[in-house]
Amino acid sequence: MVKTRMSDETTGDKWDTQGALINIKSGQYGRTYKVNINGSTVASFTTPDGSDKSHTTQIATDYIVSQLATQVSAKGYGIQQGSSWLYLYKSSTGSVTNTIQHVTVNSVAEQVDRFRGIKALYREVNGTNIAVSGTTITVYVHNLKGLGVVIGNNNQNLKNEIEGCRNRWWKVTERIVEDTENYTDIDYILEWGTISEEVTVTSNVNAIETVDVYDGYNNQAAFGILKSVQKFSMLPASAPDGFIVKVAGEAGSTTDDYYIRYDDTEKIWKECARPGILSGYELTSMPHILVRNSDGTFTMKKAEWSKREIGDDDSNPQPSFIDQHINDIFFYRNRLGVIAGENVILTRSADFFNFWMTSALEVQDTDPIDLAVSDNKIATLLHAVPYDETLGNVFFGEKCDSRKIKP
Repeated sequence: MVKTRMSDETTGDKWDTQGALINIKSGQYGRTYKVNINGSTVASFTTPDGSDKSHTTQIATDYIVSQLATQVSAKGYGIQQGSSWLYLYKSSTGSVTNTIQHVTVNSVAEQVDRFRGIKALYREVNGTNIAVSGTTITVYVHNLKGLGVVIGNNNQNLKNEIEGCRNRWWKVTERIVEDTENYTDIDYILEWGTISEEVTVTSNVNAIETVDVYDGYNNQAAFGILKSVQKFSMLPASAPDGFIVKVAGEAGSTTDDYYIRYDDTEKIWKECARPGILSGYELTSMPHILVRNSDGTFTMKKAEWSKREIGDDDSNPQPSFIDQHINDIFFYRNRLGVIAGENVILTRSADFFNFWMTSALEVQDTDPIDLAVSDNKIATLLHAVPYDETLGNVFFGEKCDSRKIKP
């Protein structure tokens, strides 16, 4: 007989990549709103003192958010803004595959942006100036084959970057004396061909490990949210789609913790499971179902048992039959029941394949039931016999100390 067990499937660790949420709950005159990431200040804004009527607009939550967002973005973080919140996250890190094959001018912009040290915002206008580490360069379309680059201030670092592109993505040609189309001398011409290469794109900021927000108002006007909050009221009315946070409840207790995720489609916070937690059973170890086919034959197959969708191991624990042998199955009052070890476990009412709680916030009448037998000795249950819909079932177990347990 196989012991039941959980599968390796999890709810997905959203927190590994999720950023920080700044909730500007209210705007106050003469206060400094400051955001610290990993112990360093990344944004700060002081509201006016209210001495002029024009100051009213500058204490609006969306205005404060916009002022902080500008500074956070300048520090290299990705941002998303709401009417009263700012979401900031580490820029992408990973790899992409570049295919450079006589691409359009707009696509050239993307290639230039990934071209080693040159970070460009190029559009369809020839002669666009681009600032690179304090040096101005000029990028031109050259005969629709590549990019002409004029290096300002004879910047040696930038020259080295261009030289480093030889035999990589680009064919580099030095000293194009004159480009009559664009009326200028060009130092280098970078041409592309049919080349595909995986390029690693690395963020220039660290992962967000801590977030602290100060508002000069006893920290009641703004909140920094990374993974958890003490009260639901600390959250904004809306948030980025899929943002998950734990509401911790009373200090020192974990049984009243719950997890919520913002659903941008329904515009509400919805209860969910803790990120990264085991969510489902190993179906091969669970009871199977026997299905009668239309031709009179039967098919044995795995049942589709429901997965854990809310809570964690404290608020919505695994059923007690996990890592136990299921000795018998029975049916009672519109619930499917199993016996394993000393426990009797019943599914949700009218939901025969669900052993998980409906909500971590309250116990409902339809929730699963998981009880141990009432005996002061070890009592391993082996069989369940339906007796009466009102009186219940009779359970039989092993002998214990030469004494039969009571049904």
